[in-house]
Amino acid sequence: MYFPLLRGKQFELIALKEFAGAHPENKWICPIIEPVRVMQPSHIKSSLMKAAEVLSQNRIPYSIILNPERGDYAITSNRFSVADFLCMFNELENRPIPAFFAGGKCNEVKNAIVENGLEDVMVVFEDSFDIEEADELCSNKSVSYIVCADADSRSNLRYLMRTGKKIIRLDDKFIVRKPNTEYRGRDEDSYTEEFFYYKEDRFYGFSDYCVLPKEFSEGGGTPTAIAIHMTYRKKEDSIWVRHFVSDEAYDTQNIRNKFGSAAKHLEVFYNTVEPTAAVRWMIENRGKYPGLGVLKKVTMLNHLELISNILSTTE
Repeated sequence: MYFPLLRGKQFELIALKEFAGAHPENKWICPIIEPVRVMQPSHIKSSLMKAAEVLSQNRIPYSIILNPERGDYAITSNRFSVADFLCMFNELENRPIPAFFAGGKCNEVKNAIVENGLEDVMVVFEDSFDIEEADELCSNKSVSYIVCADADSRSNLRYLMRTGKKIIRLDDKFIVRKPNTEYRGRDEDSYTEEFFYYKEDRFYGFSDYCVLPKEFSEGGGTPTAIAIHMTYRKKEDSIWVRHFVSDEAYDTQNIRNKFGSAAKHLEVFYNTVEPTAAVRWMIENRGKYPGLGVLKKVTMLNHLELISNILSTTE
């Protein structure tokens, strides 16, 4: 099972809604969403709440981080009561799996689980994993899932497998190059083999950042080049990410033409590779620059569809 770890910005949430609507009752994808925008109880539904409703209606499992630390929640005063936050999901037929970032805050998470009477909890170690610090939390009977970014360490892996929990490995796979012109001459990068090997390695699932940078960014600014990043199955056991970059220009003018240039490279490549629905949309709309947010959304949709298609035929 694939557990993409996403920051809950507008276009990430739109991608999840569109994926859920097109793939109801999908049992191979379970997004982990970190809220990054303040969500107050009100008559106006937030983007996160709308996404949760669509995921719930289409019976797609999902998890929400209850101690977010990026975006609006980087400001301590914006952080919320777990109980009040979870109340907003009470009317949904399928509620989120409660999740917490646990690295360096295991005691806080353990206390939150007890205080709120939570069950079937997911704990996420996004960076390092300290067995001594994490042991009491990971042994907690209310914890069902452990997402770990340091699962390749032999001692960590042996410990994790002994817990009897559902262990999910977390990898940071996308190679970030700045500016986008740095992708020129680097047509593609290896992305992942985990869809093929994670069960053999005794993991319950695998996780990454869905062809997006791990580091949170508010975005903004006009790029000097348009780069479209699309994953595809290059070999039986590996997925690669292909970079389609607009032709040489070093100013911020003519963004529409730059998008058309990058999209043309994409179209040529997919003459020999089976496209997903997201890629087909990109080709059909190559004459219209949709904006960077929509490009991000389509990149995510392509990857979610690709992984879902692979897992549906191999599991």
